[in-house]
Parts: sequence; C-alpha cells; structure tokens
Amino acid sequence: MNEILFYGLTSRSCFRPQRSLGVRWRAEFILPRISSLASKRLVSKFSLGCWALHTTKQFANQDCGLLTLSDGRVIASYCWAHPGFFRYPFMATQDLQVGKVFTHPDYRGNGLAAAGVSELVHRCTRPGRTIWYLTSKENPASIRVAEKLGFELRGRGGIRARWGTQALGGYEINIAEPPSRSHLAG
Repeated sequence: MNEILFYGLTSRSCFRPQRSLGVRWRAEFILPRISSLASKRLVSKFSLGCWALHTTKQFANQDCGLLTLSDGRVIASYCWAHPGFFRYPFMATQDLQVGKVFTHPDYRGNGLAAAGVSELVHRCTRPGRTIWYLTSKENPASIRVAEKLGFELRGRGGIRARWGTQALGGYEINIAEPPSRSHLAG
C-alpha cells in the first residue's frame, strides 16, 4: 500500500504565502460547472467527479473550485479545493482539501505549484477551517510544496478499500504526528 502523508493548515498554523506570480501568470478561480471547465479544456474524470459531487450536494460544504495559472495562452498549472465526502472521514464539515495539484512538465521547477496552492489557500481560508494537503510519501516535489507553504504533517496513513476497491475507499490516518514535524527533515 502506498503511504499517504496528511498535511494540515489552520489559522493557528504558520502559512507562508508564495503569491508572487510575476507579470506573466494570472490566477483564475473556476467554479465546478461543466461549461466553465469545458471552455478551459479541463474536463477530466476528476473534474467531472467534483462537478457531480458538488451538484448533488455530496460534499460536506459547497466551497469547491479549481485554481488555474495561465499566461493567457496556456494553463501551466492548476489545483482543486474540495470539501470532504465519504472518502475523507477525518475532515470536519467546514474543512477543504487541496487536491489534484498539477503543473505541465514544460513549466515545472518554476514554483508554479507552490504559487497556485498558495493562492488557493489564500482564497479558501476561513476561521476554524483546516486546509488539508494529502500526498504520497514517494512524491518529494509535492512534499516540498506543502512544507514550503507551512502545512504541518498531521499523520500518515493510506486508503482502506471499500466494497472491494480502493477507488471507493476511504483515506485513513493510521499514525498521528506531533505538530510541526517535517517529513523531509526526518
């Protein structure tokens, strides 16, 4: 089983914004509507799933959307924010999770993932809300993004299969971590 690292960021955490996009990149927040996603050519299994869960009110709250970084010609990076649902039983009703962070290979190494997630967190932070960031322990670039922005390692775990498949399984924290512990440092 692939070990998942569970990072969290709350109002008590030390969020370190990385919002300097420069003049080239423009951030846009897109609500989960088929027309909006299709116009940006962002229709995928993941975006359709978010749209369906949002539309049928399966999410714990209705704060959901996609943040894109574009130069007006190409979307170089994007990331989703979505509330909890049956796959994320550890999340409180008001919490959000940063999901599906992606940067096109031609633009990697320029800090766009961190800038996009930072902008998403800035737009979605509310008092009492935890923003979750889950990543594989085998993904050092994603771990660096989380830790660069001040997310704290909250635990380690995995996906527990449900009805014989991990696709419908739930994410579980099996080992709680003390606050402020970096995965890369130790």
